Amino acid sequence: MSPAILTLALLAQPAQSAPTPTVRIDKVWIALGEGDKAASNREMRAKLGADVRLYLVVEARVNGKRRVFTEAPKLRKGRRRVRKIARWPATLPKPQITWYKLEADPLENGIYDNTGTMEPAWHPVERADHPAKWHWCHIDVAETEMTKWGSAWRQKADAHPTTTPDEYGGLGTMRFTARVKLGRKEVWARGKEHMDKSGLKRGIATVRFRRDDTPVGYMTELINVPYVYGSSTTTGRDKDHQAERGVGSDCADMVIYGWRRAGKKQGYTWTGGLKSRSKRRAWVTALKGGKYRTADGKPIKFGRDVRVGDMFLWSGHVAVIAEKDKTGYLTPNTMILQTVIESTALIPFKKVGFGFDSPPFDIRRAKWDKRK
Repeated sequence: MSPAILTLALLAQPAQSAPTPTVRIDKVWIALGEGDKAASNREMRAKLGADVRLYLVVEARVNGKRRVFTEAPKLRKGRRRVRKIARWPATLPKPQITWYKLEADPLENGIYDNTGTMEPAWHPVERADHPAKWHWCHIDVAETEMTKWGSAWRQKADAHPTTTPDEYGGLGTMRFTARVKLGRKEVWARGKEHMDKSGLKRGIATVRFRRDDTPVGYMTELINVPYVYGSSTTTGRDKDHQAERGVGSDCADMVIYGWRRAGKKQGYTWTGGLKSRSKRRAWVTALKGGKYRTADGKPIKFGRDVRVGDMFLWSGHVAVIAEKDKTGYLTPNTMILQTVIESTALIPFKKVGFGFDSPPFDIRRAKWDKRK
C-alpha cells in the first residue's frame, strides 16, 4: 500500500472519544462574602443594604483527584485560605442546585417557652414535649425551597422571611442551605438536622442584617428570631446563649444582645435584673392630649427626658425606643422595638399589647449610657 493510500485509510477510521471523567461529590457547603472580600464559611453580619453573596462550594473528586469548585473570587475555610479553586468545568455533567431558607416555624407548636409557665395558658392540655416545668423547648424549623433562585452557583443573600410577615425591609437573621444533585446522588450543605437541644447550631450559612451600629440597631438583627420565653444558654456561658446564637430570645435578652453587640460587657439576665443596670428617666402616669405625661402633667420630651435606646420597663416585660417621635414627644405612635410571643418587631408603642401601653410605666436608661 502506498503512503498516500495508507494516510487516507487512517483518516477514514473513526476518531476515538475521550473517556468520560468520573465525578464524585464529597461535600457541599456555602460561603458568604461581601464585595471583593474573600468568601468564608463563617456567618456574616452586615448593615442592611450591604451586597452579601451566597457562594456554593462543592468539594469533589474528578478521576480520583480532589477539586474545589465555586464561583467565589476568593475563598476561606475558617482561618485557612483555600488556594486551588475553580469553576465547574463545562466538560463535566452539570449538577442541579436547589437553594433553601431555614427559619423557625412559629405555627407548629405555638409559643416557645423554656420555663413551662406560659404554655398551660396557651395549651390547656399538657403535652409531653411541653411540660409545665423548665425544659429546652424544641424550636421547629421550616425549610423553604427558593424556587425563583434557580440552579445557580451564587445568590444575593437576604433576610426576607417566608414563614412570618415580611415587614422590615430585610432586617434580621436568615440561614441558608443547598442541595446538589449529580446523577442519582444528592449531597446537602448543613441544614436543619444540625441542631442541639437549644436550636440550630453554629456552622450553618447565616447572615444577620442590622439597621445601624447602635445598640438598638444591633437588636434588629434578632428580627426573624423566634420569641423563646426564658431563653438561656446550654453551657452557662453568655457566648452560647440562644440570643447570641440567633436561635431564640425573650424581651430582656433582646436588650442585652444589643448592648453586647455594641461592645458593652453585660451578662444575660431577666427583666427584673435590668432594673439594677439602669436608672430612671421618667415615671409616666397619664396619657393626655396624645402625649404621655409625668405626675406633674409635663409631656415626656425627646432630648430632655428620653432618647432612642431608652427602655420601657414593666414587671415582666421590656421594650426600647427605636426612633424619635416626629412630634418631639413620647406618644402612642412612637416606634419601639420589642419581642413578646412573636419575633422581635418594630412597631408603634400603641401596639405593644397586653395593656403595657397604658400608664403607669417606667422609662429607664442603661447605667453605662452616660448621655444626660
